[in-house]
Amino acid sequence: MKKIISVSIVLMLTASLDVMAQPTGTAYEKNSSNISLGYGFVNVWGRFLERSITLPEYQVKSQFFFTLVYEYALLNRVSAGLSASYSRVRGEASRYQLLDQITIFSVLARANYHVFKSSKFDPYFGGGIGINNSQYRNLNRSVIPVDKVPSLLDFSAQLGLKYFPVKHLGFYMEAGYVGGAILHLGVTGSF
Repeated sequence: MKKIISVSIVLMLTASLDVMAQPTGTAYEKNSSNISLGYGFVNVWGRFLERSITLPEYQVKSQFFFTLVYEYALLNRVSAGLSASYSRVRGEASRYQLLDQITIFSVLARANYHVFKSSKFDPYFGGGIGINNSQYRNLNRSVIPVDKVPSLLDFSAQLGLKYFPVKHLGFYMEAGYVGGAILHLGVTGSF
């Protein structure tokens, strides 16, 4: 339900910006801004929990993985911006009374190179660097909890494609390592 509400808000905001924006002939244009809201799949932190706990009945679920990206088109083919990601992964082995959780928040400065210009498509690749704040909690009261995993340097490397079926409003997909997920899908708006 939270995903539907979040996507609806972004769609309404970007649709309202469409009225105020200047007309453009391409999906990527110098001196324009872009905001994207996505959901991450194949959470690396879930794989980390699966490999760390070797109990036979231990099951890991990625509860959610949201990413918000802002980019500004600095040059003809180069954009720079910020991305923020938030995810939570839970692992459980009920027979052993084990329930734990990792929560990750990362903020990255990133840049992309946009391969070619088209009216509806914007393919790009890029990378970024920033910080990652990870917290581990053991949710089982009978075990002494570990409060915090230290913050670490984080990075990203992405290959992406934005598709604009209507002016200033579209969809995006990124593959690579971005904030702990391998694949991101979501909505995007330019203004």
